[in-house]
Amino acid sequence: MTVPLMVLAVLAAVGGFLPVPHVVELVTGHVPAEHAPIAAVAVAVTLAVGGLALAWLLYVASPELPDRLAAALGGFYRLVRDKYRIDELYDRIIYRPVLAMADAAAWVVDRGVIDGVVNGVGTFVVSTSGAWRRVQTGNVQHYALSFLVGALALVTYYLVG
Repeated sequence: MTVPLMVLAVLAAVGGFLPVPHVVELVTGHVPAEHAPIAAVAVAVTLAVGGLALAWLLYVASPELPDRLAAALGGFYRLVRDKYRIDELYDRIIYRPVLAMADAAAWVVDRGVIDGVVNGVGTFVVSTSGAWRRVQTGNVQHYALSFLVGALALVTYYLVG
């Protein structure tokens, strides 16, 4: 985690020296405003100072006020505190059904398909090993004869077919 943060720190430090207005002009064809409109600055400063004042009022001047407000708002406060219960809704509508489908698919695919293929290969090897044991004698003349028969079969197939 340290390396990505170091990369982001370097990019943030270097990014301050980039000529952003010039790049915006090249991309959009319009010259961006040199400064933010005074109304936007006033709204941002008002909201920041208002937030600080509200925090000071609720947690320094009257620390009992948040509990009284929570009690007065009742269910609405609990709903907002619980983030509109989106996490619970997501858990019931998406997470649990997807997990159940994944479990069912794992049961069917893992047990039926994957284990079936692996066990089938094992069963095939066990059931045919006796025949292969008789064919593989170690006698080179038998292997040469098998090669010759196979080559003749291929030549016959291509000449007739």
